[in-house]
Amino acid sequence: MLIIPIGIAASPPLLEDSTRRGYFFPFPLNLEQTDLSLTYRSDLSCLLVLEGLEDHMELILPPLDGESSLSESFSPSSLPDFPVSFISIQDWEGSQVSFSLSTSNSTQKNQEGDNHQTILSNEKELEDDYFLYLWDEGNNILIFDFKNYEVQDKYFKRLAFFMEKPGYRGTLMTDEEIEGLHGWNAHDYSAEGLVSFYNLAREEDFPLNREELDLRQILLNKGIILFDGKEYLTGEGAIVSITRETSPTLRQRFITHESLHGLFFTDEEFREEIRSYWMGLPENYREIWRFFMVNNAYDPSDEVLMYNEMLGYTLQLHRKEVAGYFQWRFNRIKTLKPENTEYIDRITPYLPEVMLMIYDQLEYLVSRRYPYSDGIFED
Repeated sequence: MLIIPIGIAASPPLLEDSTRRGYFFPFPLNLEQTDLSLTYRSDLSCLLVLEGLEDHMELILPPLDGESSLSESFSPSSLPDFPVSFISIQDWEGSQVSFSLSTSNSTQKNQEGDNHQTILSNEKELEDDYFLYLWDEGNNILIFDFKNYEVQDKYFKRLAFFMEKPGYRGTLMTDEEIEGLHGWNAHDYSAEGLVSFYNLAREEDFPLNREELDLRQILLNKGIILFDGKEYLTGEGAIVSITRETSPTLRQRFITHESLHGLFFTDEEFREEIRSYWMGLPENYREIWRFFMVNNAYDPSDEVLMYNEMLGYTLQLHRKEVAGYFQWRFNRIKTLKPENTEYIDRITPYLPEVMLMIYDQLEYLVSRRYPYSDGIFED
């Protein structure tokens, strides 16, 4: 993968006036063969401008606090495919931001990605907030493995309410408004949803936290979202997350669940197959599932969310777990909300049979496209 570190000391330094005005390369630079290192200071996000003889590209750089260094990686798909003759950094008013630059021959190759077994077995000490992986099933699906739930919430809790929580969807909530409320233990987001979130934050001048800005830069670097100078646009890919605070059994379950959503977001034909399956279910089966979703803090008015979550909740399990798991979940609803006792008692006799039927049929749809079997994505 081509690496462009941002905030690493450059050597040798450029002349002072060239850092103020930008830098012309004596010969056009092929970024497919070159590592580029920049050092800059900016309290606000700014634009890295890459210009060729006939083309140009702009990439957003995050703000720096003036003391900490920051490293970012840009994949080849997010960099220009034309030779670059001039580089500058500008603020949003078009003024130049001072920077220094160095180049070296690129020796790194594109990452082929990691499988679930590699991710779950990684026992290296986590010094930063997360490990970030590219899942080897393709479709540009990134998997965050966070240090704990607290850190994960800083990145994704506001997104969870914006994307999926009834009564909150489509609204940017402040930290104070969602304090004490539960997000999710694991997360998944499509490129379209992320674009909606960041565009609304931009339109409303909403103060995102540093972690959400870090996430935005990663998304831009990986081509999951794009920016045309006016608004964010949908790129290719999706993101999912788990944490190291979760037990090993649940880490396996959650990474399967969230990765199924990643495939749903990024594989149009697969998504249509799941939609068609949902529409072909008897209405009383869909009613059972909507009831389950409503009582687990999902918005039932989002039909796509209903069958996407049916996919994740069902196939996150080993087949032998299905009947007991859903009996337990529905009994828990009855305990917490006794007003639902009559409905749950009515469906209980045939609930295991219904959920096993759904499991077997969804497993067939997934396994004929991806290496999935009995709750696990295999190597």
